Amino acid sequence: MDPVLNIYGQSTAVAEITLINQGCGSDNLCQSNLELNYKFCSKKTQNDQNIFQSLVGDDGVAVITPSGEEIALEITVTNRDGDDAHQCHSVIMLPDTVRYSSVLSSRGEEDISCTANDNGTLIDCHLGNPLQRDAEVTFHIMLTTSGITLNTNMVNVTLQLKTTSIQTIPPVEALAKVVFELELQVYGQLSPSQVSLSDIVKGESGIKSIEEIGPSVQYEFRITNLGRPLNSFANASLNINWPKENSVGKWLLYLVHISSEGVHAVPCTSADEINPLKPVKGWDAPPRQRREAELEAVSTDGLSFLPLRRKYKTLSCSDGLRCVQIHCPLLSLDTTARIVLHSRLWNATMAEDYSSFNYISIVVEAYLSLSSSFENIGLKPKKPFTQVKLTVFPVRKVEILTKVAWWIILLTILSLLLCLVFIGYLLWKRDCIHSLAHKKQSHVQDLKAELAPLQG
Repeated sequence: MDPVLNIYGQSTAVAEITLINQGCGSDNLCQSNLELNYKFCSKKTQNDQNIFQSLVGDDGVAVITPSGEEIALEITVTNRDGDDAHQCHSVIMLPDTVRYSSVLSSRGEEDISCTANDNGTLIDCHLGNPLQRDAEVTFHIMLTTSGITLNTNMVNVTLQLKTTSIQTIPPVEALAKVVFELELQVYGQLSPSQVSLSDIVKGESGIKSIEEIGPSVQYEFRITNLGRPLNSFANASLNINWPKENSVGKWLLYLVHISSEGVHAVPCTSADEINPLKPVKGWDAPPRQRREAELEAVSTDGLSFLPLRRKYKTLSCSDGLRCVQIHCPLLSLDTTARIVLHSRLWNATMAEDYSSFNYISIVVEAYLSLSSSFENIGLKPKKPFTQVKLTVFPVRKVEILTKVAWWIILLTILSLLLCLVFIGYLLWKRDCIHSLAHKKQSHVQDLKAELAPLQG
């Protein structure tokens, strides 16, 4: 509004101040149409330029993860299809957990001026006088998150637009969730990653020691903590989906024992799944022995010499294996930990049920989970995951090969004898033809000799 001074009369000066509103309606009243939008961002610098990226949302609400990143509240004010907004400014009220640091404008810091109270929780930013029709201004309030604690679940900022133009503007609540992310990773490896089975097959009742079960396989899982140590505010756990039996209930991977490094020695659960047969002299497992005998009665290994189109098979918990979950707490995980599952591959099961395949792949999966008394503790990524694959090369039973070997040998011998007879017959036939031709030629020469005097 621009004041104009008008003076009337010669002797008495009477001043009249008239306010003339430029950019307003014909009624000389400014009716603005201010709107405010916001989003929480992270700030990075690239090629000497400030780059603001929206924070990832959870159900439409931004998530602040207190870390080394700079956090900004981006505010955009528009005045679309409205009269000029005079004395336009924005008041930002922050909670005690965050503080005002500075203001950055997309048009340069000189275009936006902000003042804050002593503790940095109340900021007043002047956006223009006036903010003209169809104008738009964007600026970033930089925030410090040092006041955020594990008890902080939400950041609530109140935004209020004000103007001397005519408009009723309700406040806007800017909300963001707070999540402390723990950067945990898990890697799995096998020793060895490939095994070949023995041709000596023993049932469970015939095994007297762990070594007789089958080849030893060690599953090693390494866990790394790239963030803050897990002291008293959170506990992580390693969860392994363990393929205990195949689809018909035969032993597959027999878990002997579990060792750990880098964490407190807390037993993995369920303890009943670790060395369940307790291999001492005279194993006491009659129910499984009976089931083993029943399964052997319907075994199809007698046809294992027949050619099959499928030469390999992948076995996993999601593809028919009977699995149990091994749960290993990682208490006081600082930087790294190592969990090793010592197991034996059940030789008899592989030889009896999978000898027709060229190789078998057994997949074991593991993932990390988190438990905490604080609701704002999470994992990054949300479910660290790994899988390891054991390649098994089965061998066919010696007795099965013995059963089929005699007739293969017999057919081979008969075939060779027939070939020899046939070759001998062809040689004899050739000699006969050659002998007849020689006799015929000799007879013709004798006739020529007898007829020679008569022709003379």
